[in-house]
Amino acid sequence: MLSATDRRPADPVAHGEVVLVVRPEDIEVASAASELSSRAFATGHLHSIAFGGQSERLTIQREHGSGVEPAVDGEGPVITVEATRSAREQLALPLTTGRRVALGIRRLHALPTPISSFHVHAVPGPATEALVETPLLAQLIRSMQARTINIPVDADATLDARDLSGVVVVPGSDVAVPQLVRLARAGARRLLCLPARAPLPTRALVKSDSDRARPDLLALVSSVLRHLPVEASFVSVRDPGASPSGDVTVQRQPLDALTASRGSDRAAIRTDGFAGDTRDWVRDVAAGNDPALVILGLRDTAAELERRLNADYMPFFTRSCRCPVLLALSTPDPYEESAAVPEPAPPAAAQ
Repeated sequence: MLSATDRRPADPVAHGEVVLVVRPEDIEVASAASELSSRAFATGHLHSIAFGGQSERLTIQREHGSGVEPAVDGEGPVITVEATRSAREQLALPLTTGRRVALGIRRLHALPTPISSFHVHAVPGPATEALVETPLLAQLIRSMQARTINIPVDADATLDARDLSGVVVVPGSDVAVPQLVRLARAGARRLLCLPARAPLPTRALVKSDSDRARPDLLALVSSVLRHLPVEASFVSVRDPGASPSGDVTVQRQPLDALTASRGSDRAAIRTDGFAGDTRDWVRDVAAGNDPALVILGLRDTAAELERRLNADYMPFFTRSCRCPVLLALSTPDPYEESAAVPEPAPPAAAQ
């Protein structure tokens, strides 16, 4: 929970988006902004009053130019705010319909979802329109009521961190990997590679290449599965010559973690084992007729990400593939990166 009166300095490095909810009981109503004990955010006129027990429920119609704008494109110009007042508040300030009031926010509640907008990184025009109208993206935008922001492609331009929050969407093509790596290098952490002709997926395949990448992956999977009518599977790729008993714990860990974060939706998720290596699994999924959304959790540096996508996952990033790929990227800690770099050999002893 966040307090609307907190005044904390912004982190110039960190960036991202947060979905916030304000409950009716968290709205403060006063006759003027100067009389609010919390931070003012809008003004409006009282449209209706209803009573439930000792509580009073108000509907306030926002004034134009009050600073509150609809987050979803296409919304009408009328914005209403609901507020609930206790008996004590009613006695302190009696209200009638039509009266002008000032509104403040006592508390904000942050939702545990990593997605609040989709940033389409494509050439303006038909390419961008085709991506937004793709069944998968259209379904997510409509169900999440998420914003869509267009980011024109310019190889020479410096990417703004504010354009890389939410989910960055790129068109599926033979040059998708360099584009994904450039965005990841600039700070993007959630990337969707979306073929323009991809149908709405009927299943979601989730795979993590690192235990350390799993928390970011689970948060993304949990959010997406609330808005897609698909069956989800955690995929465990194993050596066909290894004993299957050793994979049971590995398969159960992500399932149990996601079940804990999603409540009672356990039946919609399962675990699948694949005998072979990652490249075999990728080729099998990419060539399949059953449309699948592939969600990958990767924890790599930008250089390692480029090598991994080219070496292990390239069939997903070709013009012939119809599978959307959603990447949940996490950056290795400095000690992890330094551990991967061999120390220089000591100088040879003088003869």
